[in-house]
Amino acid sequence: PATTGPPAGVPHDALVFTGKFANDEHIRVKGAASVLLDTLEYNAHVSGLDALWAGLPLVTLSGSNMARRCGASFLLALGIPETLARTP
Repeated sequence: PATTGPPAGVPHDALVFTGKFANDEHIRVKGAASVLLDTLEYNAHVSGLDALWAGLPLVTLSGSNMARRCGASFLLALGIPETLARTP
């Protein structure tokens, strides 16, 4: 995937982009990460669920419409609101 570089303060070698995997391998690869940083424009949806299933913390911010609130809904439904950001 194309990228303009890592977000401010994130070392370039901390980001890993991969191709597609079979589902069982996909979950294992997600489990090797440290955290899933969700996007605001369009939350993680299935990727967020996969990350949580793999035991990966999901950091997200609830937005103004359904597509921007999925990550928050997952965290609240699971009773783990600690990684739900309240402000950008």
